[in-house]
Amino acid sequence: MIHAPYKGAGPAVTDTVAGQVAATFTNISSSKAFVDSGQLRALAVTGYTRSSALPNVPTFSEVGLAAVSQASSYWGVLAPAATPRDIINQEMNKVLQMPEIRTRLTELGFNVVGGTPEEYSKYIRDSIVNWRRVVKDAGIKID
Repeated sequence: MIHAPYKGAGPAVTDTVAGQVAATFTNISSSKAFVDSGQLRALAVTGYTRSSALPNVPTFSEVGLAAVSQASSYWGVLAPAATPRDIINQEMNKVLQMPEIRTRLTELGFNVVGGTPEEYSKYIRDSIVNWRRVVKDAGIKID
């Protein structure tokens, strides 16, 4: 495979649908409509479990590429440090529990988690440690 950099998922998915590139590695929310319509075929998803948005698509582990499974993406809400804690802990988690929000995010392929700022900070720190190790072990260098 040859890496073809794109300025976002939209152009990459569009070129994949058009046959300009053979495959793309993108998030479910950018490609699900094309998978559902039959314009794209999802080969595998990252993460350790199948996505509820694409339950018939195997994980990379299931297709024999377990190392790719740890490459899942995540989205989080960041706010200025002075943001009152009750807004983050209570209000954001309330929003994530709203049925219409939760349903829509799930439809787009997101696993809704919620939690505290400390839990999210730990997740970010752990991710940095993990990817630093991957980069070092693979000998990846910046050009």
